[in-house]
Amino acid sequence: DFDGFYVEDTKIDGNVVNITEDTVVTAKYIKNSAAEYTITYNDSSTSAAYNDKVQLTGDDETVAWIEETSANVFRPFYFGKDVTFLATESTTLKSVNASEIGNYNFTIPTVNLRKSGVLTTDTKTVFNGQLIAGDAEIVEYGILVGVAYGTDAYTPAQDQVVIENSGTKDGYKVLRCKSTMLVGANQFSISVKGLPSTGYIYRGYVIYKSDNTLKTVYTDAM
Repeated sequence: DFDGFYVEDTKIDGNVVNITEDTVVTAKYIKNSAAEYTITYNDSSTSAAYNDKVQLTGDDETVAWIEETSANVFRPFYFGKDVTFLATESTTLKSVNASEIGNYNFTIPTVNLRKSGVLTTDTKTVFNGQLIAGDAEIVEYGILVGVAYGTDAYTPAQDQVVIENSGTKDGYKVLRCKSTMLVGANQFSISVKGLPSTGYIYRGYVIYKSDNTLKTVYTDAM
């Protein structure tokens, strides 16, 4: 929402200013927390504000919902007929039946990070993710954050942002941010205080049990 024109920190009354010298005039905007997202599903769409609850009902043959992240590029969104989730961005979803789901080479379990990235305030950074578990026995899931640290600080590479590297290293540290609760059908949010505005990367992870062995799956770093 447009707030007004400012000269330095002074708001111009009535949007009129008398120019008597070189002057920088700044237009300031305030983020509208009620701004709406568009949720497109099958041949329909609906609008929702951030954190609004969205409920989609599949037909009798629906076994899963998939998300189109770009033109003809899909990833799993939810396994089941009906899905309830909290809106965090605009997205395109479609329901699929048992024969259609086999056309998509999904690796399950996995963590999806929302396309629009993170939300930031003056004190914290909020990461939004989604756990796609399937039939896997989930042990832990969350987000790893790699951030520059120390006198020889640098932003770590993707292969350094792993579970085994959690903690402080030379030039960087890895924060292991575990989620403890799902909201909606399978979503989670993690807030981290004190992150810099730039100079960090993050990726989702999920640890699951298979044949009495713990295995870890990572997303690409963002």
